[in-house]
Amino acid sequence: KHFLETAKKRDSNIGVLSAAAWICGEYCNYLEDIPLTLECLLLPQVTHLPVKVQTVYVHSVIKIYAYWTSELTSQWDAELQREFVKVTEVMYEKMDMFTHSTDLEVQERAHDVKSLFKIVLDATSNPSVEDVPLILHGLPELFFIYELNPVAPKAQSKVPIPEGLDLDAWINDPLPDLVQEADSDVSLDDSVKYEKTSKSSKKKKSKAKENHSSEDEAEKERRRIARKEARKNDPYYIISENKKHSHSAEFDKELDAIPVVELNIDEINARVDNLKKNRKSKRTKKTVPKIPVYAEEEMPEDAAQSEEEKEEKNGHKHQAVKTALYTKKSARDIFENAEELGLNSVDLSTPLGADEKFQQVKAYLSPEELRIQEEAKYRNERRELRALQKKNKESLDSKKPKKSSSKKETQDEDTGDKKKKKRKSTKKPKKQEAQEDLDAQNLAKEEFVPIDDDVRGALVDGQEEAMKHREVEILETEHVRLTSILKIEANDSPTTVIQFSIQNLDNQKMLPKLHLEFAQSFDLKLIEDNVPTNIAYATETFELQANENVECMAHFEILGNVRQGLCLRGDLFYDIEESSIIHQHAFEIPIPASLFLNSREPMDPTDFATLLAEHGDEFEHHENVSIEIPLPSDTSSIEQVLIKALNRVTATSGLVVVEVVPGAASLYGKSIQGVQIAGLLKYTLQVETEPKFATLSIDLKSTEEGLLEGLVHELCKLTYSTNQIQWLLFMRRVVHVLVAASLFSSPFTTSFVKRRDTIENGSPGYVCYADMYNNLGNDWNRTYLPTEPQQIHTSLLDDSKFLRVQFATLAQVDQSVLIYWPKNDGIHPSRKTTVYGHDWVFVDGGAAKRELYLHNIRTNMLKPDTKFYYQVGAKNSDTIKWSNTYEFHSASLKKDFSFIATGDVGACNSVAAFHMMEYGKTHKYDFVTIAGDQAYDMSDFDGAKGDEYLNFMQELFANVPYLGSVGNHESAYNFTHYKNRFNIVPYSESKFDNPLMYSINYKSLHLVSFSTEIYFEGSDDEIKTGINWLEADLTEANKHRHERPWIIVMTHHPMYCSIASSDCTTNAEKIRNGPGFNSQSGGGIEDILLKHKVDIYMSGHVHNYERTYPVAHGNLTSTSYHNAPSFFQLVIGNAGQPEGPSQFDENNIPEFSAFRYSGYGFSTFKVTPTAMHIVHRKAEGNGAMGSVVDYFTVTKDRHKKCND
Repeated sequence: KHFLETAKKRDSNIGVLSAAAWICGEYCNYLEDIPLTLECLLLPQVTHLPVKVQTVYVHSVIKIYAYWTSELTSQWDAELQREFVKVTEVMYEKMDMFTHSTDLEVQERAHDVKSLFKIVLDATSNPSVEDVPLILHGLPELFFIYELNPVAPKAQSKVPIPEGLDLDAWINDPLPDLVQEADSDVSLDDSVKYEKTSKSSKKKKSKAKENHSSEDEAEKERRRIARKEARKNDPYYIISENKKHSHSAEFDKELDAIPVVELNIDEINARVDNLKKNRKSKRTKKTVPKIPVYAEEEMPEDAAQSEEEKEEKNGHKHQAVKTALYTKKSARDIFENAEELGLNSVDLSTPLGADEKFQQVKAYLSPEELRIQEEAKYRNERRELRALQKKNKESLDSKKPKKSSSKKETQDEDTGDKKKKKRKSTKKPKKQEAQEDLDAQNLAKEEFVPIDDDVRGALVDGQEEAMKHREVEILETEHVRLTSILKIEANDSPTTVIQFSIQNLDNQKMLPKLHLEFAQSFDLKLIEDNVPTNIAYATETFELQANENVECMAHFEILGNVRQGLCLRGDLFYDIEESSIIHQHAFEIPIPASLFLNSREPMDPTDFATLLAEHGDEFEHHENVSIEIPLPSDTSSIEQVLIKALNRVTATSGLVVVEVVPGAASLYGKSIQGVQIAGLLKYTLQVETEPKFATLSIDLKSTEEGLLEGLVHELCKLTYSTNQIQWLLFMRRVVHVLVAASLFSSPFTTSFVKRRDTIENGSPGYVCYADMYNNLGNDWNRTYLPTEPQQIHTSLLDDSKFLRVQFATLAQVDQSVLIYWPKNDGIHPSRKTTVYGHDWVFVDGGAAKRELYLHNIRTNMLKPDTKFYYQVGAKNSDTIKWSNTYEFHSASLKKDFSFIATGDVGACNSVAAFHMMEYGKTHKYDFVTIAGDQAYDMSDFDGAKGDEYLNFMQELFANVPYLGSVGNHESAYNFTHYKNRFNIVPYSESKFDNPLMYSINYKSLHLVSFSTEIYFEGSDDEIKTGINWLEADLTEANKHRHERPWIIVMTHHPMYCSIASSDCTTNAEKIRNGPGFNSQSGGGIEDILLKHKVDIYMSGHVHNYERTYPVAHGNLTSTSYHNAPSFFQLVIGNAGQPEGPSQFDENNIPEFSAFRYSGYGFSTFKVTPTAMHIVHRKAEGNGAMGSVVDYFTVTKDRHKKCND
């Protein structure tokens, strides 16, 4: 998967995946993890590979799958059948990405494989069939019944014909008429004999006439009758209706008169060979490639010898034949290309010689090296051009009338004759003559002089002064025009200064109250204190008279690195005289990356070359922009056009010109944050044909990816204009991203910038910057407008009869709205269900007392087994700001269901989050549980980190309902962040007074969320309240055990674990046995769980995965998970967070610890009334999905009612 993400990088060897996939398919019996291999072969990124690689991928998928089925048949059972069908369904669906390929071979193979999957699904989808379907026994034989070896040219003649096989017999019975015609032809062939032709054409004609004249007329008549009968029944033969004037009889006579001549192929081939030998050819003989000889092949048993081999054996052609070798007729490989031909010529077994060296890696040629090359090329071009100009001038002068003496004319004639003789004696090659003619034609069209030293100086001297500020028109309404000027200041931290100009466009009415509001952002922070300015600040309220213009200013601190898409969002509010309506208009101010390159100091070319030589490896991010620029018809102004183009490039990008050589210029820039960029601009001219144009190719390399992407984005938007011509810039915007090396490699890395890579990133009290795990490819961390819905998440009530949706806004709104409708009605249905919610303001407990407006909405009763679309909206007056469209589904009518389970999820280093989001999109999982500790911590930075975390997890929580528990990292301000942000869990329906504890019934499961934080943050009364609620809830659940046989208690702290920490000793004991009240023991939960026969105790807190056997009071009670005598525990706190994984104490592993895994991952549960199938999947550190690390099944006999 890492290869797939780096396929577009420079020097990528992505072609190696073709060989790797072939090896996996051919030798799949050596694969250690077949499901993981299949998953890698079917990643979505595979469609970006070359088609020859995709072809091998498709073929390898079905070969590996076929071999896998042969392994599964020996252990086939009902549960394996269900899992097998699921995997096959996924592979069947993923084949669609290949069936839509633009390559026909990929399409064909994918359709064939998809058809095989369909046959397998039809045979295995019936759960009542217990035996292994026959298709699974026969599928491997399609690919592995025998080994494929190279086929020798004479192999066909050596294959013995099986006894009883008649190759001349019909496979299918032909039509009767065709049989009759065939029989007549056979009889004709037997009766007629032809002689071989001689070299004399006269003898051929005479012999043909003799043969035809001697033929029996009766036989001819019989053949005519047979053809006539065949035509009657032939639907493709149209019989003439005019029988009187029918020419069929004459046609039959002519047909019979056609002479049949036997051609001697050997004689024809001999004549062709003679013609080739006699033909004079000026072509040079091509060197015949050496034919590769493959290993000696053994012939099949009872193989017959060909006639040639018999002759060879008898000595007619050769005295002895030692071995029959197979040789390829063509030396060209099917995967051959020019690059591979060069690679194949290298003998890797031979070490480098003393005079051989590997080429040193360079960013690109230094200006000094480039100057030497270009100057040499320039001198040659000038020399050739002068010669052409002189020749062209002489040809023009010769056409002008001149007065000259007879002697001079005679001299000219003599000279002309000599020149003619010389031309006759010296014959130039055609290629050279054609090139000279082409040069002469081009010169005749236009006398274009290349850029010389003077122009080179003009490019540098005439370079435009870089823009110290950028003027941006923000918005214009009927009443107001808002513009701004952007500046950058390099203080202790980079600061963007925005000067606003606000104009009242109304000629009669004033604007009594006008003000600006800026959205909160993680990239920009408004500076309000100690701002030196002589004009009004932008946050003030203004009164604008008719046609009045006012200026104000705002300062924003840049919190992160520069990147593409950096912008400031806000709202403009104003009212109009004699009107009570308040107008609101959202605006967005893009902050260009080039604004940060404000250094205009020129760089010495020598220093530039030294920088690249010594620090070239630091310029590891590489991109290329190609821009096509139309040129004017007047070629004399092309030089000025190129100068203006270079000026425009430097002014747009903020880069400075280091040095100019013919056809190229080197560029350099350094941001106020220390990021460096080096560039090389080259141009090529196309002036021979219309339209004329120049291509600017700009190679850029940078020490940081975000700034580079921002500059490329701005360069792609360049437009140009000439004196009276508005250039139609048909810029193809060909941006080839050739990332030589990135700061990190991840399948999920997008245009987000990695700003920090330390262990503190995202830890409690530290800012969480973008990393390889939270870059989802969407704009989750963008700046939201004050009334724009964000942080959308959902939760369930019993059996998903109802769904709750909660979201937040940064400003107060009049009303929150939810609309939803069945997915089958399409994205724009005619009818939607609309419901309204209740809203409240949550005030953070920090010093800033930051306010967050929360909105909670419940659906009406949902139709079962239905997928829905939905949107939430924030209503103000007559306008509603809607969210994106999301999906959810209600509970199916089946008894089984699945859910996702994990714990300890950070906004940074959230390794498993992306995979859970992908699982959630499949609609196969009904909810997700998180066993506490989220964001690390939501209260940080006045609650801003909580906003960031919920926007990041919105991709999961908005599509899959959340059912989690509280952890110690939510304890700030008496857990107020958790209580308010997750107010959607069904705590009131569970008879508890806040979201810290609740339970829910879902089909055959009773799920309890219990807060163990009461033992560490609560009072004795709070512990008693929690214990009493748990006792009452489990008592009620046991009354309905026949309906819901499974009980899972989910919390944060474990009761049993295996790391060297107090969490596994004193803290765990406090949870099991209680802290004691008034010096008395009591208050623990283990006895309650044992009393009510709880099946699983699921926790997080410890950052790893551990499964125990059934345990009670610290003792192993069973090693079986069937009708277990006590609960067992799962620790699943390894989703990924800034603190990293927890390592096990291998010297103190308790007897009841069944399985341990210290990496990252998450679990999935599949629940039926009598079984729970639990899988824990690995999430790799590089962001890829790993293999299954633990899989087990818990079973129990069906519970009966008390009166049964």
